[in-house]
Amino acid sequence: MLPPAGSGRQSFRLTLSGGMMGSNVWTINGKTYPQTEVMEVHRGDLVRVSLFNMSMEAHPFHLHGQSFRIVRRNDRAFAAPLVKDTVDVGHMETVEIEFVAHNPGDWMFHCHKPMHMDGGMATLVKVG
Repeated sequence: MLPPAGSGRQSFRLTLSGGMMGSNVWTINGKTYPQTEVMEVHRGDLVRVSLFNMSMEAHPFHLHGQSFRIVRRNDRAFAAPLVKDTVDVGHMETVEIEFVAHNPGDWMFHCHKPMHMDGGMATLVKVG
């Protein structure tokens, strides 16, 4: 069970791409870690993240330090969202997750495929 949301709300859109022409460069919003944008939020904020996968491969996206609800996959909203810490984002798919930022710290948010993470598909969620 997730704690109730605080008064703040934050939204982020992450476009996932890479692996073109056999390369091992995997990006979030056109950047590789550690140049990816840090998602800075306040403790208690309700955070919504939209993940859009433009690459040809699926990406199991994993968030450390928080659990999230999978609230939408493409155009389908879920009446009873699943609570997870990893969600698979398929080719040309959009997945929306939300979580209450309850655990202070710097938390990795990354593709759980080692080659993709090593190739730069990672960012930080900073809960302060």
